[in-house]
Amino acid sequence: MEEYFFGEDELDYATLYRLADQLHFDSDRFASDQAIGSLSGGEALKVQLLHELCRPHELLFLDEPSNDLDLETLDWLQQMIQTSLQTILFISHHEDFLTQTADTIIHLRQIKHRKEAETIVEHLGYQDYSSQREQQFKQQSQQAANDQRTYKKNNGEASSRPSASRNFLTKHQRIALLDVS
Repeated sequence: MEEYFFGEDELDYATLYRLADQLHFDSDRFASDQAIGSLSGGEALKVQLLHELCRPHELLFLDEPSNDLDLETLDWLQQMIQTSLQTILFISHHEDFLTQTADTIIHLRQIKHRKEAETIVEHLGYQDYSSQREQQFKQQSQQAANDQRTYKKNNGEASSRPSASRNFLTKHQRIALLDVS
């Protein structure tokens, strides 16, 4: 770890030792020759967080930062994100973590039979965003059901072979269901 912390990167060492203390990470280990690969997943993530948080940055990007963390470190990370004045962009599937930390959601999803990408940006917390999406899904489902009833009424229910538009409604409903998870 010595080379990782005392190599060529520009680190704020006062911050490094303060954060190590907050995370209950023995700062003497920074000067050791222990390989980061020999650490547990949670310890390796702590080391990477310590390193990145002590480097100058305008934007901090974290990929699944809540994975492999013990509860105490997870609480610390949530508090750090909540109080940080810097922009932090992170990817997470951990709903509690998102609820506690996110104030803007960037949702990337595939549409049109997974052939096109769509980006949705909402300046909402995760819980509000999730509720909004649930309401939109209910509205789409109701509209699809209404469309299906109208189709059956106008074309008769006795048709043994579904038409192309009926197949589309069924596929559309399946896509909406997959999109919720």
